[in-house]
Amino acid sequence: MITEQDAQRIAMIFVETTGLPISERLKRVHAAVPHATEDDIKRVLKTQHEIAQMEATDAAVEAAAVQKMVRLLDRAKEISGNRNMNTGEAIAFLAELAEGGSEEAKQLLESINDPFQDGD
Repeated sequence: MITEQDAQRIAMIFVETTGLPISERLKRVHAAVPHATEDDIKRVLKTQHEIAQMEATDAAVEAAAVQKMVRLLDRAKEISGNRNMNTGEAIAFLAELAEGGSEEAKQLLESINDPFQDGD
């Protein structure tokens, strides 16, 4: 059984030794954490992989949200003719248009509220 500190050390060794053959990386892990079993190491690496996947997903979602906001802001600037409009002003402007019946404005505003809508 390994401790949380052991798990962190194993993960750090794998990060620090990126590019080395797996056998060398495992030697270094066993030198630093001699009581770690193969299953312990696999668990640590699986956890690190899952964390990396979640972080990548979070980054992709954040990038998509930023892209939606950029599209909304750009479109509001284009419609209004105000090139100095900020995001808050763009949302207020589009909300006003949406209340007046603009389908495009409604769709733009809905796109920033729905994480699964692609905004196109």
